[in-house]
Amino acid sequence: MTVKRLNELCHELQNLRDEIKEAEIRADSIPGGKINGMPSAKGFGNSKEYSYLSLIHKKETVFYEKYNKISIKYSDEIKYIAGIKEKTTHDIFVYRFLYGLEWKEVASIIDGMKSADSVRMRAIRYLQKTA
Repeated sequence: MTVKRLNELCHELQNLRDEIKEAEIRADSIPGGKINGMPSAKGFGNSKEYSYLSLIHKKETVFYEKYNKISIKYSDEIKYIAGIKEKTTHDIFVYRFLYGLEWKEVASIIDGMKSADSVRMRAIRYLQKTA
């Protein structure tokens, strides 16, 4: 396993999360009436509801398909992370490479880790040990 491949996985997942956020922002900024799921007196729904539901459908289908493609492309990396038996090291890999957190953010979450460098070096040592 290489840091390069894990970083590629991290970036692809981050790009997908960014696309999902953009779709949610677009959905929330659609002009029109309220989104309440109930038909209005003038018809069956409104344009905002229709546009919002279209974006939600896209989120649930297109983004799900993209996630599946990423999962297939990086299945070895995902299995590698899932196979880390030591909890702290496993958590470091999950937070950094799957959730996309910065090393300093990972260090603030992991008990006993005082700095971003200590977390990063633990991950690098684990990769070297298992190479």
